[in-house]
Amino acid sequence: MFRKLVFIQVVPILLGCLFLNGCATRQAPVSAFLPLGQGTPEEVGINAQSLSNVDDIIQEAIRKGDAPGGVLIVGKDNKIVYYKAYGNRRVKPNIEPMTKDTIFDLASCSKVLGTSTMAMLLIQDGKLSLDTPVADILPQFARNGKGDVKVWNLMTHTSGLKPYCDWKKAEEKRGGKPTSDALIDYISSLEKSYPTGQFYWYSCLNFLTLARVNETVAGESMHSFLKRRVWDPLELKSTGYLLNEEQLRRTAPTSKGDSTGNIGVVHDPLANYYKATTGHCPGNAGLFMSARDMAVMAQLVLNGGMYNSVRILEPETIDLWTRPHMTLPRYDSKKPDNRGEMNRRALAWINYLDPPYVAEMAPDGSFIGHTGWTGTYIWIDKHTGTFIVFDTNTVHPGGDPKIHPYRKRITKVVLDSLEEYR
Repeated sequence: MFRKLVFIQVVPILLGCLFLNGCATRQAPVSAFLPLGQGTPEEVGINAQSLSNVDDIIQEAIRKGDAPGGVLIVGKDNKIVYYKAYGNRRVKPNIEPMTKDTIFDLASCSKVLGTSTMAMLLIQDGKLSLDTPVADILPQFARNGKGDVKVWNLMTHTSGLKPYCDWKKAEEKRGGKPTSDALIDYISSLEKSYPTGQFYWYSCLNFLTLARVNETVAGESMHSFLKRRVWDPLELKSTGYLLNEEQLRRTAPTSKGDSTGNIGVVHDPLANYYKATTGHCPGNAGLFMSARDMAVMAQLVLNGGMYNSVRILEPETIDLWTRPHMTLPRYDSKKPDNRGEMNRRALAWINYLDPPYVAEMAPDGSFIGHTGWTGTYIWIDKHTGTFIVFDTNTVHPGGDPKIHPYRKRITKVVLDSLEEYR
């Protein structure tokens, strides 16, 4: 039986609740009973010649030094039709070729494939709801007028929290506390930048907070919970916040410089300060995963929460997780009216509005995805059953990421290759 779910929709600010009690599970698609297979572009309605243009795009990124290498997977109709490794995963101090089974620091893709995945399971279990005030779980969070912030606000980036903070501020007040507790306490002490729910402002602080909400409700770390509920049942052997020795040998470096001692250490400064342990894991970044494991998660979404005969999430939970929840202007403190461009979000996921991420002939709300600062990317077309996983470690050996324009070009190539949209 499907447990009670609560959701709130804002377009731009319309609050409402829907309770789903005892809903019969919809019949799963045939693909839900099978693992991802291998196929050709032609057999799933993709123009192979057009799709092959992605090779030139990725090689250009490598040639210009915008990424040392990468792994690309394109899938459709439960088949992987394009799966290639390019370039190198290490270029300093020695060269290591990129391999298909390379594990990547997901950076902000952790928000959808880790933190929000756990939140949706807790909602499905009836242990958490989207309209739960955060301060009901973390009482210290109510400080400075944040008592009205709900779980839904964290998951849609409408809480009022600023995008980021300096971990050194938390360290100044840490005392004898673990760094993870010090950072959560510091975030809880902050004032809001705008009234809750009035704007969208993408914030790592939202998901650091959500991770601690998850773990407090569940009584265990995100690594432990997700390993038990998701990774082990789906046989994801290249995923975790805490990597074993075998996994570390396959992990791409994201540290600056040529150090060989920081493999498997998260690049993000706040997640790095927080530190993943057996007790707590950071929620904004910190998850490591191979492209193949990311592809399984994409197919899980497309299958309505089931993969290879294993049900992880109910179809209603997938709908709740991936449908549009709000469309709001981005908060911009540098503009007189504080209004930036319009943004639309599902729960944690970007729900794309504009090309090249969408096809005009598809139903509105069909396209979801997320990016990571280190160079990771997942994109899902719910209408045609297509997905892209494109992972690089663009921050190695140093410098700011420059991979975003290439992601856009790859997405356009894939969309232009689909027979449904040609």
